[in-house]
Amino acid sequence: MLALVGLYFLYRRKIDLKEGELLKSRELIRKHKAKMLENEFIIAQNLEQLSEKELQLVENQQKILENEKLICQNRKLQQEIEKCEEAYHQYVENSRNSFLKENEELMVRYERLKRREEQLMDKLIRNHRLLCYVKESGKKRISLDKGELDGVVDSVNDIYDSFANRLGMSYSQLTVDDILVCCLLKLKLKSTEIAALTDSMPDAIYKRKQRIKECIGDMGYNSLDEFIYMF
Repeated sequence: MLALVGLYFLYRRKIDLKEGELLKSRELIRKHKAKMLENEFIIAQNLEQLSEKELQLVENQQKILENEKLICQNRKLQQEIEKCEEAYHQYVENSRNSFLKENEELMVRYERLKRREEQLMDKLIRNHRLLCYVKESGKKRISLDKGELDGVVDSVNDIYDSFANRLGMSYSQLTVDDILVCCLLKLKLKSTEIAALTDSMPDAIYKRKQRIKECIGDMGYNSLDEFIYMF
């Protein structure tokens, strides 16, 4: 009987040991399954990140290709810019040389015309007995008659490209006497000389010049004499 009891307890102990081992195995299995689930979650995350990286890599490759195209375009544009700048500088240089040449030619023509104008003006004064007399002798009271004054205006028109006609058309408020004074100023006569030729007082010529200024308005020059010389 004691032997049977001893065998029972021995068998029972073995069974308990086996159950303990089974419990440990089950716990280990549970932990392994939990770890597997954790690993599968990490794998899924890694796969998602890999997909994003692959997509980003594709986008980066597209950007690289686009940048390469833009770089090529910039190189071509830079070449065009250099060509345009070279053409522009060449144009400026040619224009400058042409301008200088034309300006030099115009200055030569201007000096020639100026000398011709002065020669014609001197000739007009020398040929007109009273103009010459007043200019050279400084006499104060030698007046011209209407025919002679009209001749002076006609002569100024001939020498100075219809000066009197242009002046009258541009400033309709000017009277015949105003235009006559302007013609005499165009011949570079002084106010005292104009007074002697028109049988007027110097103060009257001064007032006449002020009236002419008012009729002309904004002359764009410092004095009436300068305006008339350049008109």
